[in-house]
Amino acid sequence: MNICFFCSSSESLNKIYYTIAEEIVFELRKRHWTLVSGGTKLGLMRLLVENAAKMGVKSIGVMPSFFADKGILNFQNNKLILTKDLMERKKKLLEISDAFVILPGGYGTLDEMFEVLTLKSLNFVNQPVYILNHNNFYDELLVFLDKIVAQNFSRTENENLFTVFDNVESIFKQLDNLKSKK
Repeated sequence: MNICFFCSSSESLNKIYYTIAEEIVFELRKRHWTLVSGGTKLGLMRLLVENAAKMGVKSIGVMPSFFADKGILNFQNNKLILTKDLMERKKKLLEISDAFVILPGGYGTLDEMFEVLTLKSLNFVNQPVYILNHNNFYDELLVFLDKIVAQNFSRTENENLFTVFDNVESIFKQLDNLKSKK
């Protein structure tokens, strides 16, 4: 399976957020699954790809070609897919991924998460979306998402568009269940 991780590209994070990268790649290796990400050589994306390279896990990085000009392409990815722009990047990530895991991140991560959730709410995609609420990072956002539904800005059934977990192991148990149903 190809598991896509949306995550931070910041190099200034508290190290508590970096601890999940090795754990994620370890779980991918146990299952012989592929890491899919934005694939840059920055932040959590960098750590995921570096750990994948060290542990022999296949990784696919999908990046807009203008990232090459910025010097942030991560050539440790087994496969690099260059796209015209960010919109094409998201489209490609949707095409090649069997599931999406949202790790702590900034505006780009939230953009990717909301794109997937919007498309899922409109039945354009059906891959599962899992939010890793590591170190309670998404607590306030989750309260806000509940408020959106409670105040009828979104349908009640949209509460089921994603599942929240507080640890990596639980996400992979859920992914195992998904794999066994295929």
